Amino acid sequence: MKEASDPNLDGFMRLDEIVRHMAGGWRLGHEDGNYFVSKTAGRVRSDTINRLIAEGWIESRNTCYILTDDGRKAYLRSTDELGDGKLIPPVSET
Repeated sequence: MKEASDPNLDGFMRLDEIVRHMAGGWRLGHEDGNYFVSKTAGRVRSDTINRLIAEGWIESRNTCYILTDDGRKAYLRSTDELGDGKLIPPVSET
């Protein structure tokens, strides 16, 4: 699943930035129609949220989203084992 456009061009965070922050323990929240990792980190578009859910990166917990266990493993695999920083989604598209 591809995002509609480059989120950075319109002031939003990219998927890899979101996953990196969430792997560090941050949560993805929703307030007044806006998604955010942290009010200081940046806003997140709804199509990026949909992609994160579809690819198995995040799951909903009460009023926020958290990184799934599989998402954390996929992040660690891409940074520690592979070392290339390219994120391979925990759930393959069919």
